[in-house]
Amino acid sequence: MATMLKCVLFAILMVEVHSISLENADKNMINRLAEYISSEDCDDSRVDTSSEPTGVPCNCEVFKSDKIPTSVHELRPSDIKVIGAIGDGITAGSSAGSDSILDTLTEYRDLSFSAGGQDNVETIVTLPNILKKFNPSLVGFSTERSIGLNVAETGARLNELACQAAELIDMMKSDKRINYEQDWKMVTILVGGNDFCNYCVENDDATPSDFMSSMYEALELLMDEMPRVFINIVSTVNPHDLSTIASQGSVCTTVYMKSCPCVTAGTEIVAQVHTAMEKYQDLLNSLIETGRYEKNDFTVVVQPYLQNQVADKSVDMSLMSQDCINLNKKGQAVYAMGLWRSMFSSIKRKPTDLQTAVDLGSSYSLEGAEIYCPSENQYFVTSTNSGSATFSANSFDTMAVDDSSSSSNGAIVAVSVIGGCICLVAIIAGVIGYRRVRQRQGYSEPEGHPMMSSSAGYTKFS
Repeated sequence: MATMLKCVLFAILMVEVHSISLENADKNMINRLAEYISSEDCDDSRVDTSSEPTGVPCNCEVFKSDKIPTSVHELRPSDIKVIGAIGDGITAGSSAGSDSILDTLTEYRDLSFSAGGQDNVETIVTLPNILKKFNPSLVGFSTERSIGLNVAETGARLNELACQAAELIDMMKSDKRINYEQDWKMVTILVGGNDFCNYCVENDDATPSDFMSSMYEALELLMDEMPRVFINIVSTVNPHDLSTIASQGSVCTTVYMKSCPCVTAGTEIVAQVHTAMEKYQDLLNSLIETGRYEKNDFTVVVQPYLQNQVADKSVDMSLMSQDCINLNKKGQAVYAMGLWRSMFSSIKRKPTDLQTAVDLGSSYSLEGAEIYCPSENQYFVTSTNSGSATFSANSFDTMAVDDSSSSSNGAIVAVSVIGGCICLVAIIAGVIGYRRVRQRQGYSEPEGHPMMSSSAGYTKFS
């Protein structure tokens, strides 16, 4: 009976989705929900992380600069006054706080690893919550009431990056709390997962060179328009890890078949996707290594701690949300820990897998963990100030200034189906309403920006 009801609800949902004009990102999320409803086994891959800690102590001594630095290569945590973020569903906090598959449509931006600022680091580890320990006046982070300067969009791809960058610039310029020319800013970019998830079915129209051109457009815009900023580019998650996650039961498999089909298409296809991702990463690294973005008040640093599989090629489902494809609250916290530590490791010795980056063991438990504390003579690492710093899982040595997811039953079924229909229509209406509210609030891409023009030029990478 339960299976029949799920099948009925699934059919109704698909009719509703295709009869309403939705944006692609909305359809993707609802399709994932549809796959769940049509599955036979709903709990085979879930890990209960509700009792696990997501916050850690931060007992760092705060070292302040004698005066506002004029060089991005001499930035301490206390110098950062503005935080911003660009990216896809992970950065948007998609389903990060959900405790039900029906809640995977919700974005919990306040829990985002790179932009969330709800509560404090002892409650939830995020980059802004760490930075608030060093500068309580930090602005731009997301809370339950405000998206802050987090312009990420669930389902976003690399070709949307420049529009997000333009939106972020406009929002910063119009924020009266920000001295746009003088305040030091930190912007974190994580995007590309949706591109590589669909690479095997779109590779005639989307190549690593095309992906790189999109990143280049965004970086050029940021460099030209945003002064005093430290840019983090977090590497895209390794496709072999995604393939492993996709095999963790029927829910995960059905979600990935719809949302990330290339990692469920067999080992040969996964290998091809991995090769394409490596090509993109090589192009990106080569661009950064030219020094083009190494200015006195602007820098771009790749943080590669998601680039490779962990040594034992395992994945920890305790980091994944109910939909298997996004991060839960714990996962967001662990990503934040990895980012923080990566920012203090030298360019040539940065960790390239999550387990090494966070040094929390295979279970990624935050029990007993602490925030890494930089010394008085440590700056955020850039290509310019990076020297002979070392990094290992057991010893986190960093650069100093000088070094460096029957009829009665029939009546019951009928009532259930009607109730289910109402709920599903409400969910769809909520998605549409959410998008329209964001547009009314001015969060759509700015009109007339050169990056919105089809005639805007771009550089081709090969």
